[in-house]
Amino acid sequence: MDNCSPVTWKIDKATFLRWKKIFSDIAGKGVAAPMEGMEEKEWVDFLIAQRILPFYYSACSDLGNLGSDGALKKCLKENYIRFLASNQMYKSHACETLNAMNLAGIIPIVVKGIQLQRMVYPKPELRPTSDLDIVVDDKEEYFTALDVMKSLGYNRISYRRKIYARNILKEIVFDPPPGGKVKVELHHSFRFGQWDKRRRTDEPFLRESSTSASEVDGIRFRGLTAPANFLYLSYHAFQSHTNVKSVLWMNDLRLLRKSVDFSPKGKIWDLAKETGTEMHCRFGLELL
Repeated sequence: MDNCSPVTWKIDKATFLRWKKIFSDIAGKGVAAPMEGMEEKEWVDFLIAQRILPFYYSACSDLGNLGSDGALKKCLKENYIRFLASNQMYKSHACETLNAMNLAGIIPIVVKGIQLQRMVYPKPELRPTSDLDIVVDDKEEYFTALDVMKSLGYNRISYRRKIYARNILKEIVFDPPPGGKVKVELHHSFRFGQWDKRRRTDEPFLRESSTSASEVDGIRFRGLTAPANFLYLSYHAFQSHTNVKSVLWMNDLRLLRKSVDFSPKGKIWDLAKETGTEMHCRFGLELL
């Protein structure tokens, strides 16, 4: 993943302070409460928008530091239940799509959402997601997957200008059919859609040593191993999305860090060099 410049990785002070407050609360160093100067509704709305509310509520509840504000505790719990119901619906639709891929002979790589739910989170609903990110192995699988999405009634999003689609890195996006709830992003590489050819830095992610077999209710897919996941997500958070503001992605990295050997002899550094993600990895570790 070439042409990386840390100059583009900008995290404003206000965002960083909100992250600090959230991670302090879920570590038991503070009491669940709005930041100074924020109204209760504004704080809850922020937690919802950042999709960190389920983890925040669960962690603070387990530690017994939800505080004495009954109204806040009730609001957090009610929204936690909403996220729980939403995740059940998401899982159902995501599994339907993955099952269709399996029937077509595809065992895709699933990144972010559903894979992180089962890999590093104690309960699936603690890692909300609204879309399904799939990476397929080769061109033949890629076009087979396009046919699968069409057969399921998904609508491929088309942009007026190709350069716009390329710049926002979401050329192959599918809106769900009526009654569907999961948006699907189909990737041929780890950076773009069919616009870019496989880069040399993609290949190390696709090796057998960088992926692991997964199965949910008989549905098969592959996921990145913890070191590969940390590198991919660091790139995704800091390079694909400049001016990053997602505390959820930082929480993903925080939890993944526990499963990765970052010592000088750790295998992650060889993989980081091969994939061009060493700077992203080190930047993520500095933030954590």
